[in-house]
Amino acid sequence: KKIEDAVQTIPEVESYFAAVSFGFGGPGDSSQGIVFTRLKHWSQRKVKQQEIVQKLFPQFMAIPEALVFPVNPPSLGQGFRSADVQIAIKSSTADLDEFNDLGRRVVGRLTQIPGLVNVDTDMRLDNPQLDIIVDRERASDLGISVAGVAESMRLLVSQGRIDDFILRAKQYDVVTALASRFRTVPEQLGEIHVRADDGTMVPMSTVVRAVPRIGAASLTHYDLQRSVTVTANLAPGATLGEVLPPALAAVDEELPDGFTTALGGVTREYVESAGAIYITFAIGLLVVYLVMAAQFESFLHPLTVMLSVPLATLGALGALYILGLSLNIYTGIGLILLVGLVTKNAILLVDFANQERARGTELVEALRRAGHTRFRPILMTSVTSILGAIPLAFAVGAGAESRRPIGAAVVGGLVFSTVFTLLMIPTVHYVIVRIADRLGFNSIPPLVELEATTPSWLGGAAPQPAPVPTASLEHT
Repeated sequence: KKIEDAVQTIPEVESYFAAVSFGFGGPGDSSQGIVFTRLKHWSQRKVKQQEIVQKLFPQFMAIPEALVFPVNPPSLGQGFRSADVQIAIKSSTADLDEFNDLGRRVVGRLTQIPGLVNVDTDMRLDNPQLDIIVDRERASDLGISVAGVAESMRLLVSQGRIDDFILRAKQYDVVTALASRFRTVPEQLGEIHVRADDGTMVPMSTVVRAVPRIGAASLTHYDLQRSVTVTANLAPGATLGEVLPPALAAVDEELPDGFTTALGGVTREYVESAGAIYITFAIGLLVVYLVMAAQFESFLHPLTVMLSVPLATLGALGALYILGLSLNIYTGIGLILLVGLVTKNAILLVDFANQERARGTELVEALRRAGHTRFRPILMTSVTSILGAIPLAFAVGAGAESRRPIGAAVVGGLVFSTVFTLLMIPTVHYVIVRIADRLGFNSIPPLVELEATTPSWLGGAAPQPAPVPTASLEHT
């Protein structure tokens, strides 16, 4: 009720639904509850979902009767109940008490890490439950089978499906269950009757007694091993990349022999996607290098072109730092886009310089002509690419958090690489060509110029390539 009152004070909340001991397809835990809130459409409110969570967080933490915290639904395909940090501790030999003790120690360590809040485990050994004990001897004397008692309990208490029927071309399940008032307290077992072998109806309390006790709400397993999962959420302003390394280090320090760890939920998706981004980035660099090697007919000149990628990466990281954005999967996508976008400036310079050198121009003069001639095309293509990515960098509305990192990385990388490519690429190209000349590598393919002749299909002779003087290719 206190949580509902707090939710009702938020004007951006359109509706909410509260439930206690919600089962989610399985047996419910009577010590847990959940409240779903539906916010108004983003066009009808100025407050972000994250800001609403930050506002509710201190109110919920002030409730002394329970551990209450608001959670944003994950955006990586996980369930809405998935915590930001999930670390599973598993073992095939430990008992519940060892798991409970280890989980409490790990929770104590993770609570001390800045950026982590709502640290908890999924092990509940204090869950109230009822053990239904059947007096087998008395049941046998009365002619009542244990299977009949269990079946009666299942039909009348657990709301099981027993049949179905079809009405107006639709199928409906038949579910039997006692009214809630008849299955609230154990004493009402006397109102339930079971049939003996002689046909008489015997109260179930005659052969069954309910013993209340405290036990585990559920026994969780991971990779077919008994496990306990430690969960935590990120504090406002904290990122998973900042808190995950110290959290894993703290768990490893508390881990005794015979226990292993595994990541789950959003944490596992984060680690796997981060590794995939690096692999994709490396494959992108390799593909670009091989394509340029085929176009230049040399493995040397693509090295000059690839220098623009680190320059673009430095500019992208600077833009993310200035705008206060973090490194995530979206910035990784922006960096991969930069691999193809920024290399075209260096290609224009190197290709023109090679053509001039093939015509006999000295290296320095060829680079000067390349910068002078290609300056306008480089500026035009770079400016249009930057202007095209600016709307992403300053996106607003739903989903803007995923578009801004991509736009910021592309804009920052293009601006930085465009400015420094005109200075760095000619210098590096000069150094690489001089080294290649000293080692005896001829990195410039001969230039073939075609004379204007009458096409052969009109009766003219086939065009012949104009020979290039060999003296013009020699280095002096």
